[in-house]
Amino acid sequence: MSQIHFVDGEKGGVGKSFFTRALVYHCLARKLSFHLIDSDRSNPDVHKRYPDISQTIFFSEVEKKSNDADKIFELSLLKPCIVNLPSQIEVIVSGWIARNGLIEELGREYQLEIYKWFVCTGGHDSITLFIESCEKFASQIKHILVQNHFSADEDDWEMIYREYPKLQEVIKAHNIPTLAFPRLGTTDKNLIDQNQWTFEQTIDRENTQIGALSKQRVVTFLRALSHNLDQLGIFTPESFKSHSAKAKKPAA
Repeated sequence: MSQIHFVDGEKGGVGKSFFTRALVYHCLARKLSFHLIDSDRSNPDVHKRYPDISQTIFFSEVEKKSNDADKIFELSLLKPCIVNLPSQIEVIVSGWIARNGLIEELGREYQLEIYKWFVCTGGHDSITLFIESCEKFASQIKHILVQNHFSADEDDWEMIYREYPKLQEVIKAHNIPTLAFPRLGTTDKNLIDQNQWTFEQTIDRENTQIGALSKQRVVTFLRALSHNLDQLGIFTPESFKSHSAKAKKPAA
């Protein structure tokens, strides 16, 4: 079995890169082995933070570059891949998946699981794009709704579900799990972004550029996210152990 985890959201500014970086922190803290890929050509923020453990691989509509993304599949045969996607990329990525049979022939042959961590703000466009993605791919790609509490907190999301019954229908119909992405205060988040710190650097005891209380808030935020991820059971040592070191064809 192999795994590709796309961090998506289709819109810009929904928190994909910030969520990816927090996901990386969780994986490193849990000592999970993975490949990290940044596909955001205009602002490879994740790669800038983790140059030693990541690489940039871009999706392209240009024919002579359209196969560059094939390396993501090859890497997924060795370790689970976490891929930070840019905005407005769904058509290109879905075309790449379909063109290479990653859901059908080749995907079944190598027991490939494709996950889409859809970071959602709770805004109308964000909700609509999530519903569209689910209706198009949920039977083939494992969706996770990442509720970004930076934009809408828990109470807001309860109201969003009431206002968008279609959202509830889609989640129930496709048995889609949800993940609460905890809120971190704007001041603390901005401090991290301005200094281009990883979360590991942020909470390091040697980092004197951030106050003790701010550091503790970041620790609390990371603990909450890791707890929520553990509840899903996807990014855990147990789930990653099932990943094959080599691709195996299913028995005839």
